[in-house]
Amino acid sequence: MSRHFKRVLLPLTIGLIGFSLAMALTKWRGPLTLRAQVGASDYLFVRAGGPRLGTRPVNSDIVLVLFDFKSAQKIGYVHSYPNDVALYQNLINAGANVVFDTRMLAVADESTMEEIRPLLEGMRTVNANGRVMRDVWLSSDLLAETEGRYNLLTSQNIVNSHPHALPNAESRLYPLVAFLSTGPAETAPLAIARRVKNLPLATTGEVGAELRRSGVMSLWHKHAPDLVPKTEVAKSPYLLGQQQIEWHPFESTTSLVPPAAFWVSYDPPVEEYRRHSYVDVLERADVKDFKGKCVIVGYAADVDPTSDTYEAPSLHGKASAAELVACATQTLLDDRQMAVMPTPLGIAAAAVLIISLALTTGLMRPLHAAAAAMMLILGYYSFAVASYRLGWYPDCVIIPAVGAVTAVAGGISNAWLNLRMRRRVLDLFGRYVPRAVVNQLMLRPELESLTLGGTVREVTVLFADIRGFTTFSQHLPPEEIVLQLNSLLQVMVACTFENEGTLDKFIGDAILVLFNAPLDQADHTERAVRTAAKIQQELAGHPSGLSVGVGVHRGAAVIGNIGTPQRMEYTAIGSTVNIASRLCDFAKPGEIVVSQQVLAQLAEGHRFESLGAVEVKGISQPLQLSRLRKQQ
Repeated sequence: MSRHFKRVLLPLTIGLIGFSLAMALTKWRGPLTLRAQVGASDYLFVRAGGPRLGTRPVNSDIVLVLFDFKSAQKIGYVHSYPNDVALYQNLINAGANVVFDTRMLAVADESTMEEIRPLLEGMRTVNANGRVMRDVWLSSDLLAETEGRYNLLTSQNIVNSHPHALPNAESRLYPLVAFLSTGPAETAPLAIARRVKNLPLATTGEVGAELRRSGVMSLWHKHAPDLVPKTEVAKSPYLLGQQQIEWHPFESTTSLVPPAAFWVSYDPPVEEYRRHSYVDVLERADVKDFKGKCVIVGYAADVDPTSDTYEAPSLHGKASAAELVACATQTLLDDRQMAVMPTPLGIAAAAVLIISLALTTGLMRPLHAAAAAMMLILGYYSFAVASYRLGWYPDCVIIPAVGAVTAVAGGISNAWLNLRMRRRVLDLFGRYVPRAVVNQLMLRPELESLTLGGTVREVTVLFADIRGFTTFSQHLPPEEIVLQLNSLLQVMVACTFENEGTLDKFIGDAILVLFNAPLDQADHTERAVRTAAKIQQELAGHPSGLSVGVGVHRGAAVIGNIGTPQRMEYTAIGSTVNIASRLCDFAKPGEIVVSQQVLAQLAEGHRFESLGAVEVKGISQPLQLSRLRKQQ
């Protein structure tokens, strides 16, 4: 297994574990994780006060007429049905395309019907080609002829017919159909969309057939088996003319509402819909304000006596029923229905983010890794914004959170690997080079290369051998021999470290020193000669009376750790080392002999005398050698 693969293996494993964890959490959507996902999505894309990265302009063809404080102060809260008829008439006269009134009227029996019959009859008079509707719930106790007479005038806003299984659930899921005594009927947004698109209203028979074809009836039977006959049809989009509405199941609170709804898009900021006061429009409706518009009538949220208000993601406060219907209607008119992101795309995005975070933080330097991690997370959120704008709900919590944890784990693994490598470098080079060089090595990204194996580098090699030490040591006790040898070697090593040379090894009473390895040194030949001169200078007059011969040569050599994993040594091998050794043998006590390759690299300031072409043992060709003159 290569060292590079080993380096990648740990962060890759961490990334795969993180990815698996993210997939498990995404599949298991507990209440807390689901609420966090929805809350983060709302804040990023639509919520007032957030960045609103997913908002789009409101549909200018949708206008609100709200019964507000101003209206309440002028005409009070008491229903004045003739006022409503006059309002509808003004809007139709001003050229309104569709008028829908969200203020629900419940008619339980014939006596109640008599109270509101003038309103319904007035609506029939105003209702040019069925363009005026109101949320009216007619009881099944009424005569069928009565219901049939007013069918075109009524449509239900029953968005609150399901429990809060999701945060803001009422305002997100809008039921497709309600079951009336005369049969199933489409809810307000679908009825409004049909009128805007100049489609005929769907009859109860047509709605029932579409419920069966789309598979809603199959789901409804499981919810209300006594009411709905059993059918087994695969789920498919509900058709509104040629438009496909992707529906989502929910837990309905009543058997009269099929548990199928479309997801409302809150990309248009609710507060930006154009709105007019009820009392102003009652007095006068300008053509410029309402011609060709879809007008939604209702109570303002802050004065609604029925508390028919909803949590809207794009508002700090609550939205009125009219505002909710406006958003649901625009969702259908713009054909922008929000849906869960396709599973393969979500899995691919999660895998790319989490595994990339693990690899970058596990392999790169800390600052680079932090910058790369931030870029990756920003890239994921850019992907999330693009996905949201395409109509998919991306995960903005679980996957980024697991990715962040994975990045931290990758960083910890990187720190652990680096610590091991630093210890290895310290162990390998702590005895060879000065502490400053070791510290520099620890900052280098190529530490991994300091394992078994080597590379070819241009180096300058210095050999220094103590002359006459064997004879010197014959008349001394062992303790004195070691003391004198260590004294001489200490001076040679100090001069080496002073010029940041690498002490390759001790060879009896000689040393082998490398320059330009393991760190790059542009002036490595100059350093070698300077070290040689310093050694001769410091050993002159040594108490032992001994001196050294020094040989210096420059050339290519294989540099690396030679040996086995159990015992290795950082060294240089090749002809360059051999030649330097031979030059050292040729040098007399107190002399520094260098090759022509060394001489060619030196700056002015050194005084050499040529020794001519010299035959050197083990070298086939004579070498041009020079000797450094001693300074007077």
